[in-house]
Amino acid sequence: IKGFKDIDGDETSINTISLIPNGNMLVGGSGGALYEYQKQPDGSYKLSELIEGFKDKDGDETHINAISPLPNGNMLIGGGAGALYEYQKQPDGSYKLSERIAGFKNKNGHETSIDTISPLPNGNMLIGGWLGVLYEYQKQSDGSYKLSQRIAGFKNKYGNETSIDTISPL
Repeated sequence: IKGFKDIDGDETSINTISLIPNGNMLVGGSGGALYEYQKQPDGSYKLSELIEGFKDKDGDETHINAISPLPNGNMLIGGGAGALYEYQKQPDGSYKLSERIAGFKNKNGHETSIDTISPLPNGNMLIGGWLGVLYEYQKQSDGSYKLSQRIAGFKNKYGNETSIDTISPL
């Protein structure tokens, strides 16, 4: 598959790929765009949807580092600029933004990248990011999420804060 382009039509890098239950593939990278590729009967993939508009607080394009499909067909998307997006699957198969959660910050108060998202069986989610911060969000009865914990202090063997790139719930 070739031709990953950002909002301006420039070539872009791929940061994350996620297969979804229907066999399709979600691809995210730099340049503020997410691609959904539909699996074809011959096993190849064809672009079926391009979702653009992932931007930071200043309106600049941001990268996508994490994609997490949810059992209900929705998806969580995280990247730079300290924001997490939830997209709802629509009856026609397209996605619509349903929630944007901002405010992911490091210990110095700067926006931080979201590098991994792990939905939990109870509907909550764990989110890992740059500079050693782990967040837990609780799913509310209205479907929104609320921060329940912010755990900082993940450090490497040299005592430096480290990125949380992978979360695997037990």
